[in-house]
Amino acid sequence: MNILITGGGGSVGTYLTSHFLAEGHNIRVLDPQPEKLQSLNSKSLEIIKASTLERAVLTKIVTGVDAVIHCAWSFSDSPEDVFQRDIGGLINLLTVTAEEGVKTFCNLSSAIVYGLPVTETIAEEHPCLVERARKPVYALGKLASEKLCAIYAQANSFSCFSIRFWWGFAEEIGGKHLREMIKAAREGQNLEVPAGAGGSFLHFMDLAAVLSGMLHGGTKLDGVYNLASFYVTWEEIAAMIREIVGRKIEVIAVPRESWQGSTFLADRWELATGKAQTELGFKEKLAPEEYKNLLRQAIKRCAENLV
Repeated sequence: MNILITGGGGSVGTYLTSHFLAEGHNIRVLDPQPEKLQSLNSKSLEIIKASTLERAVLTKIVTGVDAVIHCAWSFSDSPEDVFQRDIGGLINLLTVTAEEGVKTFCNLSSAIVYGLPVTETIAEEHPCLVERARKPVYALGKLASEKLCAIYAQANSFSCFSIRFWWGFAEEIGGKHLREMIKAAREGQNLEVPAGAGGSFLHFMDLAAVLSGMLHGGTKLDGVYNLASFYVTWEEIAAMIREIVGRKIEVIAVPRESWQGSTFLADRWELATGKAQTELGFKEKLAPEEYKNLLRQAIKRCAENLV
């Protein structure tokens, strides 16, 4: 197939580009900063150094494409960045996608649209409390992206669906909170974490497997789907970091009512994936402990790359 990946130079975009090239597809990547892809030497890869705001470029590169995977996003909490650049670019992309008769459009969204967990596990029907999110404008923008996809799906004949995930990784993982914990552990500080809190991590191989299935499926999709590989607590992550840095420090679980750190860490972000299992055929590829081992390896690489 011919696949367009926007934001293909980012962490998830780079992984998906490599995955679909390995499957034998022809890949076009749109990214204003595609430097991470320079090492991928493939005749099936075409890199376009541009943004979704360039409508004429989009019209040209969407022609002949079977599917669009939209990863491009600024990750800003600035209203101008989110609604002029991110949403404006998405509108351009959806418009030319509809005009050119593309069959499948996947929008990568975020669990941040839920804002704040109010149930033990978070299903797609959970209220979207964007004003209570740690980055409210970013959350609102992601929710708007999902609604736009649903509107375009209703008005056209192509599949246009969104995938929500909390924290994704593959061989590498990013995140300010992880880096801060690693630095603190290296300095010999005990690691304080909120008791009972954690989140559902998504390994990009599971995302890639779901998308591969969707590209070959014939069912029209127009909804939102949670995707997650495994759940892990901050206590487990802190223990991994302690092991990686090799310091004799304590992991201290602080009761939520006494927690003074980031509120982001104090919530339980456990995503329910039943809808994805039923409608997308999603199934975790590994056992939880195997995923945790991969997470440990990714955190170790993160630590090695910290100056």
